[in-house]
Amino acid sequence: MKPFIGFEKYQIGLPPAGYAQLFINLCELEGVSAAEAIAKTEAMGYEPQLRYLDTPDGLEVCIAVLKLM
Repeated sequence: MKPFIGFEKYQIGLPPAGYAQLFINLCELEGVSAAEAIAKTEAMGYEPQLRYLDTPDGLEVCIAVLKLM
């Protein structure tokens, strides 16, 4: 799998050409825990990676999935 990092390691960045990404903000989950969200993503056959999103309100932890289009 090709990396899709931002300016810093583990930051969400733009995906390489030919790839799409999905990220789930673990700070915004309702009714499901972060562990459950990661487990469900893995159960769907994806290999989620922990990334962070730098927002004006601070850092938010996300899981990100990279997929070949």
